[in-house]
Amino acid sequence: MLQKKQIEMILRVNGVDLSSPEEEIRSVLLSASFKGSDVDTAIMILRENNTTHVSRIEGLHKVFRTNQRLNADEVSALLGIDVSVDELPREKLPSAKTPHHG
Repeated sequence: MLQKKQIEMILRVNGVDLSSPEEEIRSVLLSASFKGSDVDTAIMILRENNTTHVSRIEGLHKVFRTNQRLNADEVSALLGIDVSVDELPREKLPSAKTPHHG
Protein backbone atom coordinates (compact mmCIF):
# COMPACT_ATOMS: atom_id res chain seq x y z
CA MET A 1 0.00 0.00 0.00
CA LEU A 2 1.25 3.45 -0.87
CA GLN A 3 2.17 5.68 2.04
CA LYS A 4 1.90 9.47 1.84
CA LYS A 5 5.39 9.96 3.34
CA GLN A 6 6.97 7.71 0.68
CA ILE A 7 5.29 9.62 -2.13
CA GLU A 8 6.32 12.96 -0.63
CA MET A 9 9.92 11.75 -0.35
CA ILE A 10 10.01 10.69 -4.02
CA LEU A 11 8.73 14.11 -5.05
CA ARG A 12 11.19 15.99 -2.81
CA VAL A 13 14.14 13.94 -4.11
CA ASN A 14 13.09 14.91 -7.64
CA GLY A 15 12.73 18.59 -6.73
CA VAL A 16 8.96 18.68 -7.08
CA ASP A 17 6.84 20.58 -4.58
CA LEU A 18 3.68 18.98 -3.19
CA SER A 19 1.64 21.90 -4.52
CA SER A 20 2.97 21.40 -8.06
CA PRO A 21 0.50 20.80 -10.89
CA GLU A 22 -0.86 17.26 -11.16
CA GLU A 23 0.80 16.74 -14.55
CA GLU A 24 4.24 17.43 -13.07
CA ILE A 25 3.65 15.06 -10.14
CA ARG A 26 2.31 12.42 -12.53
CA SER A 27 5.43 12.73 -14.71
CA VAL A 28 7.79 12.27 -11.75
CA LEU A 29 5.89 9.25 -10.44
CA LEU A 30 5.81 7.62 -13.88
CA SER A 31 9.56 8.14 -14.23
CA ALA A 32 9.92 6.47 -10.81
CA SER A 33 8.34 3.33 -12.35
CA PHE A 34 4.86 3.77 -10.90
CA LYS A 35 2.07 2.09 -12.89
CA GLY A 36 -0.71 4.34 -14.20
CA SER A 37 -3.26 3.20 -11.62
CA ASP A 38 -0.68 3.61 -8.84
CA VAL A 39 -0.03 7.18 -10.00
CA ASP A 40 -3.74 7.98 -9.73
CA THR A 41 -3.84 6.45 -6.25
CA ALA A 42 -0.70 8.33 -5.19
CA ILE A 43 -2.15 11.66 -6.33
CA MET A 44 -5.37 10.93 -4.46
CA ILE A 45 -3.33 10.13 -1.31
CA LEU A 46 -1.36 13.37 -1.66
CA ARG A 47 -4.48 15.48 -2.05
CA GLU A 48 -6.41 13.76 0.74
CA ASN A 49 -7.04 15.69 3.93
CA ASN A 50 -6.47 13.61 7.09
CA THR A 51 -9.50 15.17 8.80
CA THR A 52 -11.85 14.31 5.96
CA HIS A 53 -10.28 10.86 5.71
CA VAL A 54 -11.29 10.15 9.32
CA SER A 55 -14.79 11.51 8.64
CA ARG A 56 -15.05 9.38 5.50
CA ILE A 57 -14.12 6.22 7.42
CA GLU A 58 -16.67 6.99 10.14
CA GLY A 59 -19.33 7.71 7.51
CA LEU A 60 -18.63 4.48 5.67
CA HIS A 61 -18.89 2.61 8.95
CA LYS A 62 -22.34 4.15 9.52
CA VAL A 63 -23.48 3.32 6.00
CA PHE A 64 -22.39 -0.30 5.96
CA ARG A 65 -22.53 -1.38 9.60
CA THR A 66 -25.35 0.52 11.31
CA ASN A 67 -28.80 1.92 10.66
CA GLN A 68 -27.79 5.46 11.67
CA ARG A 69 -28.43 8.41 9.38
CA LEU A 70 -25.54 10.47 8.00
CA ASN A 71 -25.31 14.17 8.73
CA ALA A 72 -24.40 16.75 6.06
CA ASP A 73 -20.68 16.77 7.00
CA GLU A 74 -20.48 13.00 6.67
CA VAL A 75 -22.22 13.08 3.28
CA SER A 76 -19.78 15.78 2.13
CA ALA A 77 -16.79 13.74 3.30
CA LEU A 78 -18.02 10.61 1.53
CA LEU A 79 -18.73 12.41 -1.72
CA GLY A 80 -15.65 14.62 -1.58
CA ILE A 81 -17.75 17.72 -2.28
CA ASP A 82 -19.65 20.21 -0.16
CA VAL A 83 -23.35 19.48 0.06
CA SER A 84 -26.17 21.24 1.82
CA VAL A 85 -28.76 18.96 3.34
CA ASP A 86 -31.85 20.37 4.97
CA GLU A 87 -33.34 18.36 7.78
CA LEU A 88 -36.66 17.07 6.53
CA PRO A 89 -39.21 15.34 8.69
CA ARG A 90 -39.04 11.62 8.27
CA GLU A 91 -42.12 10.37 6.50
CA LYS A 92 -43.76 7.24 7.75
CA LEU A 93 -43.83 4.49 5.21
CA PRO A 94 -47.16 2.73 4.80
CA SER A 95 -47.13 -0.55 6.65
CA ALA A 96 -47.17 -3.61 4.50
CA LYS A 97 -50.47 -5.39 4.89
CA THR A 98 -50.82 -8.92 3.78
CA PRO A 99 -54.15 -9.87 2.25
CA HIS A 100 -56.19 -12.36 4.22
CA HIS A 101 -57.37 -15.34 2.29
CA GLY A 102 -60.62 -16.83 3.56
